[in-house]
Amino acid sequence: MSDEYKVLIVGGGIAGQALAISLARGGIACEIVEIKPDFEILGAGTALLGPAMRALEEIGVADEVRSAGWSHEDVKFRYRDAHGDVVVETAVEGSGSGMPVGISIMRHALHVVLAEKVAEAGVPIKMGATVETANNGPDSIDVTFTDGTSASYDLLVGADGSRSKIRALLFGGEEPKFSGFSAWRYVMPRPESINDLNWFWGGKATIGIVPLSATEMYLAGTSIEPGNPRYAKEDLPQLFRDRFTLFEAEIPELLAQATDPDKMVYTPLEEVRMEGPWYDGRVILVGDAAHYSTPFWAFGAALALEDVALLARLLKEDRDPFKTLPAWFERRLPRCAFVQNGSIETGKQMHDYDGEIPRVFPPAAREALQSAMEKRSAKLAEPY
Repeated sequence: MSDEYKVLIVGGGIAGQALAISLARGGIACEIVEIKPDFEILGAGTALLGPAMRALEEIGVADEVRSAGWSHEDVKFRYRDAHGDVVVETAVEGSGSGMPVGISIMRHALHVVLAEKVAEAGVPIKMGATVETANNGPDSIDVTFTDGTSASYDLLVGADGSRSKIRALLFGGEEPKFSGFSAWRYVMPRPESINDLNWFWGGKATIGIVPLSATEMYLAGTSIEPGNPRYAKEDLPQLFRDRFTLFEAEIPELLAQATDPDKMVYTPLEEVRMEGPWYDGRVILVGDAAHYSTPFWAFGAALALEDVALLARLLKEDRDPFKTLPAWFERRLPRCAFVQNGSIETGKQMHDYDGEIPRVFPPAAREALQSAMEKRSAKLAEPY
C-alpha cells in the first residue's frame, strides 16, 4: 500500500458523489466504484430543503445545484384538505429556521451537477463493478472487485443505497422493510398558475403538487398498499388516477394528464434501520445504506448530504478512522433517528382517515399542525 491516504467510495449516487467532491477539495484522495454500467437516473424530482442546501454549501456546490433547480424563495407550502381548502400555509423552510433557501430539482439535473464536479476534481470512477470481498484490517482495508481487480485503502465508505452491497457484506445483511406505503410520481408541464408547493390530505392517500422548473412540475402521491403489491407497468397510469379520485381543486385536471406508463414512477416506500453502529473498523455506511427513511418529511437527501459533509469535515481534521468514525456516528444517530421516526409517524397520521367524506380540519387541528411544522423546522435547523 502506498503512503497516500486513500478512500474508496462504493456508490455513485448523491451521497457518494457529494463525498468525493468534498474529500477531493480537502486534499484527500478518493475513488468511486459504481455497480451500474452508466448513470441512468430513475425517479422524478426531489425537494432539497434548507438543511440540505446548508450541507451543499459546506460541500461547495450549493450555487451550481441551486441554478439547476426551482427556488423556494417566496414560495409557500400549503397543506390542503381533500376539497382543496387551505389548512396551513407557511414558508417552505418553516418559521425562524435561519436556513438557506431550498429548491426542488429533477434527480437527473442534480446528478449532472454533481457528476460534473466529480470530474472537475479528477476523482476516478470505476463503472459496472462493485466490491466482491473486503478484508477489514488494522492497517488497511483490502478489497477485491467484481471485475477481478484489487486494491487497498485506508477507509471504505458504503454509499450504495438502501440495498447496499457493503451493508450485506460487512454488517450482517439488514434488508429494507416495507413501510406499508407506496409513492406515485409523474412529471408534467407546469401551468403558470402553479408556483407553490401543495399537499392534499384525505382518506388513505395524499397527493402533492411540486414545481421543479420554469416549465415542469410533478404530482407526488402516497397511498397505503397492503401486502406491498406489484403492478404491471402499463396499468400504473390508470391505477394512479384511481388512487386519488377523492381529491378536488386542481388535482382531477392534473391527474388526467398522467397517461404515459413510461413517465409513471411507482415506488414501494421502505426503511433501513440498523441495530448496530454504521461503522466497523475502517468501513462506514452513509445515506440510505445506513438509514433509509420514508419521504413524508422530504429529508432523506438532506440526511445523506449532512452525513458526507460531516464525515469529510472530520476526516480533514483527523484521518484516523478509529477516532473519526465513532465520533461521526455519535453525532449522526440521534438526528437520523429523529427524522426516521418523525417521518413515518407523520405518514401514519396523514393516512389514517376511515370516513366516507373528504378530510376536513377543525381550527384546533390546524393550529396543532402549524405548531408541529414550526417545531420540526427549528429542530432540523440545529447543527448537524
